[in-house]
Amino acid sequence: MLNTINDFETFCTYLEENRPKLTKVRNELGKKDCYAINALLSRPRELDGPKYLQPVYLTINLFFHIIKATGLFVRETKKNGEGYLVPSPKLEKFRALNSCSKYMFLFRTYWTKLDYRELYWNTLAMSGHFIYMRIGLEALKDTKPGERVFADIEDFRNAYDWSNPIHRFFVTAGPVIHHLRDFGFWEYEEAQIKDKLLFGKNDPGVKAVTLTDFGPAMIRACLNRPYELYNERPDVKLIERCWYDEHLKPLLDKPGIERASANTPKEPFEKAFEAIFPAAAIDSTAINAMYKVTDRRMDTGDGNVYILKVSLNRRAWRRIRISAANTLHHLHEAIQDAFDFYDDHLYAFFMDGQLWSKNAYWSREGEQPPYADKAVIGQLGLTRGQNFLYLFDFGDEWKFDVRVEEILDSDLPPERPLVTGKKGASPEQYPSYEDDY
Repeated sequence: MLNTINDFETFCTYLEENRPKLTKVRNELGKKDCYAINALLSRPRELDGPKYLQPVYLTINLFFHIIKATGLFVRETKKNGEGYLVPSPKLEKFRALNSCSKYMFLFRTYWTKLDYRELYWNTLAMSGHFIYMRIGLEALKDTKPGERVFADIEDFRNAYDWSNPIHRFFVTAGPVIHHLRDFGFWEYEEAQIKDKLLFGKNDPGVKAVTLTDFGPAMIRACLNRPYELYNERPDVKLIERCWYDEHLKPLLDKPGIERASANTPKEPFEKAFEAIFPAAAIDSTAINAMYKVTDRRMDTGDGNVYILKVSLNRRAWRRIRISAANTLHHLHEAIQDAFDFYDDHLYAFFMDGQLWSKNAYWSREGEQPPYADKAVIGQLGLTRGQNFLYLFDFGDEWKFDVRVEEILDSDLPPERPLVTGKKGASPEQYPSYEDDY
């Protein structure tokens, strides 16, 4: 537990002292800052130089999402559009908590506040993070402190057993296992699996875990606080799909594994963990107050109007004013009108700016959720200076860079998006090639 708190405070101290600049596309910590922070942690990842993106540093990525969700740091944007992390007054309130309350604040944020689609977006765990966690914790709940649980999965093609819950947990939920290690559940050993189609730098395969004295009690408490009931940003469609997946059914159709009902009465989150800590060590009142102060994302502010600059290239861009209540589909329609396009193809928004990444919203006609017409602008956690990518026509691939220039508070937000500025002529969507023949 103390390692978790000490590492998180080391992370916060580095941000406070160095005011790191955020990357333009992903709006996260840069490679050099991640490498420097990694060297300061109690259990750094062994990597060969400052050449990896933030998600590769699993602990740093977790801490970054925690400060983002809780407002311990906010994003400050300079006139040139560069974003920097600066501490908020809430950081001192966190530091004033006792150790047990600090731990519970961090763990409760991980379990209930984070969007796992963002935290695990480019790993196998994303495809079923909560269900693999549930399967794994159920399989380990009777394990004793100090007991090593091993799975022979290094010979992946020959030894892996899809029907074995430990095998499934170790192979598919490496980042989850790493993060629960950060919270003191266990220590784990990485498997030397060479199958790069399945395992990359940020998705470790695991061959064994050894539970700490703290671990078994935490596992049982977590099983009493099911993700699908307590997480505030669950992927409802994924939950439905996983519970009825024929490949997962043999693992879920076991005594003790029951789906949490939305009608189940919810007890206070900390109550399940109180017996694990010394009497009255968890100050639930102070923890709840932390969330009430700034239960928001970095620098999203309280604005209800977004000013977006949509650029096809340096010579052609449009500035669009859009309400926080509008959706990405409304933005799609506005871009189509602004550039005089015919809306006759599929489209997608890639929120990390990376073409064909999993962090995307899709047109309804593509039948691939999540859908753009359900993505409300004000609920996306957009920040000033953030860039994302709009792709129209998957054949011709018209790519537009979208930059969040301002987030404003207005008494009269526009009902529909408005074009408030422009440069350059609209391109010809279907140019004639007759002269080539």
